[in-house]
Amino acid sequence: MQEMILPEQYIGLCWAIIDYDNVNKTENNGFWNLSKEHKMYGNASYSLPFKLMPLENQFKKDIEAKWSFKVINMNKREVAFTDESEGEIDSWNWDFGDGTTATTQNPIHQYKEAGKYVVILKIKGPKGTSQLSKVWDVAVK
Repeated sequence: MQEMILPEQYIGLCWAIIDYDNVNKTENNGFWNLSKEHKMYGNASYSLPFKLMPLENQFKKDIEAKWSFKVINMNKREVAFTDESEGEIDSWNWDFGDGTTATTQNPIHQYKEAGKYVVILKIKGPKGTSQLSKVWDVAVK
């Protein structure tokens, strides 16, 4: 599977820790923050931008099930499922929560009845198995 490269994303982050066990001890300055300004509390303009980086391979699982979906036709209750799993994968097993299954990587499924469904993706590969359930995430009218 080819790794997806996302565009650079930045978040603004600002936090402070005030740790005074005894406010009368002046030699114990227990204030730390991420800002260039020591007294940044109460002013979000002192936030610093941080670049979101992908997780390094050494911290990733060998195989991990991930998926998303999009309702492509609510009147027909058609839902497109997209495999976003990571690792070397040999097989996919989708359980759509309505008694039907599929073994394709990115299936399109048509639900017969309206409802909220628990959908499960189980994957297998040379380094193991993984599954991901989303409870009542898939809802059709």
